[in-house]
Amino acid sequence: MKFLFTLLFLIVCNAAQSQTGFAPVGATWYYTEVASFSPPRCLKITVEKDTVVQGQPCRKLVRNRAIACAWAQNLVEFVYEADSAVYFFDFNFQAFHLLYDFKLQAGDSWKIPWQVHCELPWCDEPVTDTLVVIVDSISQIQINGRWLKRQHVHGFPALNSVPDAYFEGSITEKTGSDRYLFLNFYIDLIPIVCEDYFPLGLQSYEDADFGFYETDIFFAGDSCEFLVATNVPSQPPPIHLFPNPVSDKLTIASDNNGKMRYELRSMTGENLKQGVFEYPELEIEMSAFPAGIYLLYSYQDGLCTGIKKVIKQ
Repeated sequence: MKFLFTLLFLIVCNAAQSQTGFAPVGATWYYTEVASFSPPRCLKITVEKDTVVQGQPCRKLVRNRAIACAWAQNLVEFVYEADSAVYFFDFNFQAFHLLYDFKLQAGDSWKIPWQVHCELPWCDEPVTDTLVVIVDSISQIQINGRWLKRQHVHGFPALNSVPDAYFEGSITEKTGSDRYLFLNFYIDLIPIVCEDYFPLGLQSYEDADFGFYETDIFFAGDSCEFLVATNVPSQPPPIHLFPNPVSDKLTIASDNNGKMRYELRSMTGENLKQGVFEYPELEIEMSAFPAGIYLLYSYQDGLCTGIKKVIKQ
């Protein structure tokens, strides 16, 4: 009887961990990180092993570096899956909280307890709030021959503890958020003019069963194994933006004598404007765009040479 009970327990646990197969041991996410005045680089998250935290069977995830702008200095995360939902361990609250729920449909929402540790005028002490995530719509996407559910969401702090903080994006079975795996970290980055590196979006995901999946986010070439040095210029040509913040006309100036291509994108990746500019500068019209944060990509010889943040007033 004891043997049968143990076997049943193991079967139930294994079923809970394989609802959508989220975060199997060995799975790896790669994200592009950007900063205002530096070349892009790579952020890597790997599922290291099965473990137990506060009595809960879960998986240990390891990052290759801290996320400076989100004040997320711990390099380890813990997640588990149950009933098509993913939970993560929040070190601020010392408890597991809901991260994703793939059962939810358009109009549904969930809440994530959220705490910000920062030294900015509006939060010189830790701020506790609740991150509200709302499912706007549902779609399906086929990746590696599998149809996966995709939730298109937006979110914000319920108490507006960090003024104008807001995010939007999509969450896909197997791969998670297209912006950054942990939503509670990503929203920290939106309202802040941060000169340190922060995650821009998912480059790729891979696990042994699912295979390799790559998005259209360009890759940075510093320390992620699958990247090759030939894909990134050794010395990205510097570009300068002014005024920034901008209200109407933005000037792009380059130290490079050759032609360069630019793309102005929203924080969700939508290409809003593109063109070619030559030394010494080009002026582009920004007055038609709503206030917010945009990203300007620069390219030379078909390769992305950098990303700069544009603040529209």
